[in-house]
Amino acid sequence: MKALCLLAALALLGAPVDARALEEPPVELVHVTANTGFAAGGHIALHVGDYAYHFEVWADGWLRLGREEWELFRLRYGTLENRGMHATELELGEAGRGRLHRELLTLWSRQSADLARLDAFETARQWSEHRAGSEAPVLPGAGFFAEGRVGDPHAAALRNAVARQLAAGHVASERARVEAALVKWGTGDDPDALRDALLLRAALLALAEERGLEVGALVDPEAGFEESQPLSPAEREQLSGLARGLEETVARLAVSRRSDRGRPLLLAMARYQAVRRSLDEGIWLLLDAVSGDEPAFEPGESERHRALLERLAERAALGWRAERSLAFEGSLDEPAYNGLEEAATGVYEMRAALTAGRPIRARALGKLVPARWGHVVPLRPFSGVPEVDVESARLREERFRAVLAERYHYDLLLRNCSTELAGLIRLGAPGVEPGAAAFSPVLLSNHVGASRIAGVRTNLPSYRRGRVEEFVQKEGRLRVALRESNTLTSTAYEGSLRDDHFLFFADGSPWLRPAQGTANLVYGLGHAAAGLATAPFDRGQRLRGGLQGAFYSLPELVGVSIRKGRYDLVPLQR
Repeated sequence: MKALCLLAALALLGAPVDARALEEPPVELVHVTANTGFAAGGHIALHVGDYAYHFEVWADGWLRLGREEWELFRLRYGTLENRGMHATELELGEAGRGRLHRELLTLWSRQSADLARLDAFETARQWSEHRAGSEAPVLPGAGFFAEGRVGDPHAAALRNAVARQLAAGHVASERARVEAALVKWGTGDDPDALRDALLLRAALLALAEERGLEVGALVDPEAGFEESQPLSPAEREQLSGLARGLEETVARLAVSRRSDRGRPLLLAMARYQAVRRSLDEGIWLLLDAVSGDEPAFEPGESERHRALLERLAERAALGWRAERSLAFEGSLDEPAYNGLEEAATGVYEMRAALTAGRPIRARALGKLVPARWGHVVPLRPFSGVPEVDVESARLREERFRAVLAERYHYDLLLRNCSTELAGLIRLGAPGVEPGAAAFSPVLLSNHVGASRIAGVRTNLPSYRRGRVEEFVQKEGRLRVALRESNTLTSTAYEGSLRDDHFLFFADGSPWLRPAQGTANLVYGLGHAAAGLATAPFDRGQRLRGGLQGAFYSLPELVGVSIRKGRYDLVPLQR
């Protein structure tokens, strides 16, 4: 499944992995109702403790198991996708819960290892091609430092601070060791070790040559809103303490035996330079927390969405001020500093889109950690060593990719999000056989809900339905029903760039749906007709929205509601 874009990700949620993950917490089967977009027929998940486990189809066409914080899952589906949820507690007993939970963790761990292994094979193939004359591999973290900016004063200060904590010549000897291993590396060697060695060499080289940050590695939140203030004395003191802590982190990682220390070492070095530059210039300068370049909008669309961008910019500025205030309630550590990086990126990107027309990049929900991608520094010539077999490296990657394609293949009817969870439920509750119901989220939910393992059932309304019920309690049902029944007068619904054109919400009384569906069909076709005239100017957006609106109105004519409306950003609490 394609990741949700930045419009959704301004929630900026994230939390560490719960240490209780190996206990046997209660289990709920959660049916997520239908809506337009991905998983239009509905979705299904297992809620286990603080996490939701669910299968999704990703852009590569593979069916992957997701392990997502429960609150983040509810945010994504219940608020942004505006879908209701029906949760049924499963009475499996302690042994059944244990079997199910262990199997979920086993599947998720194996999948994580498989995907990491595939990345390693890809890096090995790129390294083999590099040794044959192609560009060096592109890896996360390798793009923080500029190859031509040697002798940077902040990098020099870090190098001197680290040198005082390490044995003489340690960085040089460690770099020589890593480079010797890279020169001799062959296609039969461990690909995981190769990836880590490349990142470690990039870090040691940047440290030894005192390389400064790439210009694009930083964002400037102070350029984003007029009411910004210089660093306060308290903030300067906290940042100075963080800089000293980062010096110790870099020195500790430089002598660590961790096999994956390259990437965190690069990040700590980059953060150190950002902190020192902030102290020197008296303003906030932080690392860009978004690593990809995929645009959230098509090129040239930003101006047509200016109203939404202005709301996003306002929200981002509020988030920055809140993070800036919270970060200094205690000591400023790296997790709190990461929150500042995320908020600063949101501010700068929104304002840059509004003032300079720059593209807004898509981002996933959840924690954002800076990971600027870039080419690792070339290592040539490879004289005096055997040539690598590039074709063997390519074949090894292709074969492993084929294995995973079979292991994680998706089939609409035979292997989907619902069938895979049905198999897990059988493991936790032997004898519960969904049979033909296993292929459909709603049928599986109904089958389990009527079985011997069904416990307490809880309905979690979509964000819009929840807001409407709040209004009813305060204003009365008739007045609210009339106002909130349509997209023109609704105050609970704000409209979405991802929605098609429709007039009435048909997720209420089934008796009204045919009439509402008829009105929606006419409304959609009317927009489609007008879209024929505006297509040269809006790239057919109105035409597509009208046709999609008409299409999703057809089920409403026979009493079936799919479309619920969606949200582009997390609504502010009123």
